[in-house]
Amino acid sequence: MTQPPDCDLHIALQEATVSIEQVRVSASLTHEKAKLLPAVVKSVDANFIATHRETTLSQTLAAIPGVHSMSIGSGMGKPMIRGMGFNRIAVVDRGIKQEGQQWGADHGLEFDQMAVQNLGVYKGAMGLQYGGDALGGAIVINDDIPLPDYGIHGNGHLWGGSNSWLLGASAGVGFRNDGFFANGQLTGTQYGDYAVPTDHIVYLTRRIPVYDRRMKNTAGHELDGSLTLGSTGRYGTLAVTTSHVHQKMGFFPGSHGVPSEERVRPDGNSRNIGLPYALAEHSKLLVNYRTPAQVVGWQFLVDLGVQRNHREEWAEFHTHYPGQTAPAKDADMELLFDLWTYSAAPKVVWHPQEGVEYRFGLDGQYQHHGIGGFNFLLPRYQRGVIGAYATRRSRINPQITVEGGLRVDGAQTRIEAYRDQHLANYLRVYAQADQATQDAYSLRAQALRRNFWNWSLSLGARYTPLEHLALKLYLGRSYRLPSVNELGANGVHHGSYRHEQGDPKMAAEQGYQLDAELQYDNGNIMVALNPFAAYYTNYIYLNPSGQWSLLPHAGQIYQFCQAQARMWGGEMEVHGHPVHGLTVGASGAFLRQDNLTDGYPLPFAPQTKVTGQLAWNLFNARPKWGVLTLRVLPLYLFAQERIARNEDTTPGHFQLNAEVAYRHAFGEQALTLRLACDNALDTKYFNHLSYYRQLGIPEPGRAFTLQVDYSF
Repeated sequence: MTQPPDCDLHIALQEATVSIEQVRVSASLTHEKAKLLPAVVKSVDANFIATHRETTLSQTLAAIPGVHSMSIGSGMGKPMIRGMGFNRIAVVDRGIKQEGQQWGADHGLEFDQMAVQNLGVYKGAMGLQYGGDALGGAIVINDDIPLPDYGIHGNGHLWGGSNSWLLGASAGVGFRNDGFFANGQLTGTQYGDYAVPTDHIVYLTRRIPVYDRRMKNTAGHELDGSLTLGSTGRYGTLAVTTSHVHQKMGFFPGSHGVPSEERVRPDGNSRNIGLPYALAEHSKLLVNYRTPAQVVGWQFLVDLGVQRNHREEWAEFHTHYPGQTAPAKDADMELLFDLWTYSAAPKVVWHPQEGVEYRFGLDGQYQHHGIGGFNFLLPRYQRGVIGAYATRRSRINPQITVEGGLRVDGAQTRIEAYRDQHLANYLRVYAQADQATQDAYSLRAQALRRNFWNWSLSLGARYTPLEHLALKLYLGRSYRLPSVNELGANGVHHGSYRHEQGDPKMAAEQGYQLDAELQYDNGNIMVALNPFAAYYTNYIYLNPSGQWSLLPHAGQIYQFCQAQARMWGGEMEVHGHPVHGLTVGASGAFLRQDNLTDGYPLPFAPQTKVTGQLAWNLFNARPKWGVLTLRVLPLYLFAQERIARNEDTTPGHFQLNAEVAYRHAFGEQALTLRLACDNALDTKYFNHLSYYRQLGIPEPGRAFTLQVDYSF
C-alpha cells in the first residue's frame, strides 16, 4: 500500500496508567568477595542473622559448619573456628580488629549482632590480611563501609526466650541521600537464671543440688548502641562510627571456689545478679575513608580506630592469706582490666589493568593495659605492633584466579614488674620459706621487654572449570605473637579454675596451613567440601607442671608451654530443593588436633557435629499471602574422648530443634514472626567447649523463643 503524498495520517492511542512496584536491586560485597578470593570464606547478611538468631553472635554463627561457640552460661559466648579461639581468631569490625580480654574462657565477645549488615567467616589462617591474631581465621564484620538504601529505612525487633525468661528488643534507623548517610542501632537484652534438665551436679565427687533446676546467679543483661555518620561523593566515602557495649553477667557460685550446698540455695529472685559477677564495657570510635573504586587505576583506603575495653570481676572478698585486710575502696573487686587500643590501617589498591589487583598496606597498633582489684592475674603492659604487606591477585583467564602475598610484622611488648607483699609475708611467717623462695614467688610478674619479628606468606588459586563448579586451594605460612597472659600471667584464673603461669621466654607460634574447597551450586542443589590440614612447629598450650602452687587454694601450677602440633579435618555441606518449596540439607564438621611432642591431643577440640535440615515453604504460589516456613533441625554431636590432660571426656548426644516462621512483605515493609523450640526433647547434654563443662553442668534444657521482626 502506498500513501498519497497529500494525505496526513493520524494515529490515536488510548491512554492508560500502569503502576509498577518499586524494584530494589542489592548485592552483598562480602558475598562477591567470597566468589573471587581463593580463601575459604562463608558470607552471611542480616537475613542470616535473623533466621539463625541466638542469644549471642557466637551462638548464631555456630550454624555455619566449622564454627563453634564457647558458651559462657546462656548470655555470653566467644567464637571458635576449627578449634581455634581466644587470641587465634581475629574479629574485625569495619577494618579494625576488635580488642578485649579474649584470652579468657570466661570473657565473651562484646559485639551487638543486630548491628551486623554483612559478615564473612574466613576459615583458615588469615594472617596476611589481619596479622598474627588471625592464625586460625577471621570474622570480618561490616567490611568496606556498608551504605544504607536511599531514603529513610528502619527496623524493629522483639524476642523472648522461655528457658531463662529472656527479653530482648532492638531498633534501628538508616538514611541516605546523594551526599549523606546515617545508620543507628540500639539493642537491649535481659535474662534470668537459666534452667537445666537435671536436679543435681557432681563436682569434685560432691553432689550439689540444683534447686528448681535453675543455675543460681546466671542472670545478666546487655545494652548496646551504635551510630554511623558519613558522606559520599566524587571525592570518596567517609564514615565515622561510634559504638558502646555494656554487659553484666552473674556466675554460678561454684565457678569461683568450690561449690557448696549453702552457696547454691535459691535467694528468691531468679533475675538478680549477685556475687560473683563480671562487668564489661567496650567502647569504639572508628573512622573509615575510601576513594572511589577504579576498574583501572588507584584507590586509597584508610581505617582508624580507638577502643577501650574495661572489665571488672567481682567476688566476695576472702582472705587468701592470714591477716589480709580488705581494701578500703571496692573491697569486693577481685580483678580489673582496662585496655586501650589505638589502631591505624591505611591501604592502597592498584589496578594496572582489568583483572589484576595489587594491594599494599600498613597495620599499626598500640595498647596500654592497666589492672586493679584485690587479686592478681595479669600485669600492667604496653604493646606495639607494626606490619606491612603486599598482595597480587590476577585473573589468568575466566576460569582461573591466582592470589599471593607477603607480610612482615614487628612488635614490642613491655611488662611491668609486680611484687605481691601479702604472699611474701605469708611465705615468711606461715610457710617459713627461705629468702630465695620468698623473692622468687612474691615476684608475680618480672619486668620484661621483648621484641618480635616474623613474616607470613600465602598463595592461593580459584579454578572454575564449569559454570557451577569451583575449586579453591590456599597454602600459607603464618605466625602468632604470644599474648601477655602466655608471657606474664601468674595467678589463680577463675575462668579456668587453676593457677596459670606464663613463660617470659615464649617464642612466636609458627605454622603451615593448607585449605581447600570444592563447591558445586546450580541454584537447585549445592554441595561443598572443605578439607584442611595444618602443622605448627611451636604451638602454645597449657601444660600441668606437676608442681604444687604455693598460692593458697590454688592446686597444681599450669604452665604455658610450646610443642609441635598437627591439625586436620574438614566440613561438608549439602542443600537441595527436590520439589518446589521443599529444602533438604545436611552439614558436618570434623577436627583432629594432636600434640606431637607429648603424644596427647590438644585442649578445646570441638566435638564432631552433624546437622540436618528439612524446611517446607507454604503459600509460595500466592506471594500476597506471605510465606510460611516449617523447619526441623536434627543435630548429633559425637562423643569427645580424645582429650588433653586434665580435660573431661564429653558424651555424644542427639538434639532436636524445630521452628515455624511466617514472613509477609508489602511494598517496602516486611513483617516476620518466628517461633522456635531448641532442645525440644529436653535432652541432658554437655558442650565440650562450655565454660561450665569442668563443673559438670549440662547445657540449657528445652527453650521456646518467640521473635517479631519488622522493617520498612
